[in-house]
Amino acid sequence: MRRLLPPLLALTVAGCGSLADAELPPAATPAGGPVRTHPPRVARAGGETVRLDPRARRLTDGRRTVGAGIGPAGLVADGGRMLYVTDAGGDGVVVAHTRPRLEVTRRVGLPATTPYGIAYDGGRARLWVTLSATDELVELSTGSHPRPLRRYPTVHQPVAVRVRVQAIVVTGRSGATQRVVPRG
Repeated sequence: MRRLLPPLLALTVAGCGSLADAELPPAATPAGGPVRTHPPRVARAGGETVRLDPRARRLTDGRRTVGAGIGPAGLVADGGRMLYVTDAGGDGVVVAHTRPRLEVTRRVGLPATTPYGIAYDGGRARLWVTLSATDELVELSTGSHPRPLRRYPTVHQPVAVRVRVQAIVVTGRSGATQRVVPRG
């Protein structure tokens, strides 16, 4: 057995002959273009660039690192100093600010929903969060104390959301899209 170990180790270190990541062709996507399967993980708030590391479950601005929930998925900023993180593992949205320092200030609970995709809507001063477990889109107020306002039915397993002038566009895991026109 000891004689086999060096050749196996060499094979493991050398790889299996596949190309380097940079040389691989782009990933296959459903018809109609690429589907973003994970939300944004970098945002600018209060003049700082903040990064979300979902594996470490942390937010960092380069100087300070704070917890970002149980299963953080996406990150957006409001254009000022506020940050919002979808916490799929914790069924909520984590709220943080960058001034005077990066700090988590609150958590908005969305029980049994698996919040995943997130977008900031500056024109309406709203957050839009996909709820993958319930096939819904939730509209939240913004600021330091966001609260859920309305829910809209969506495509199956919504994972991404984009803000457009007339509507909010939700994309499901399958690549199916749906336009949601906000009320009021």
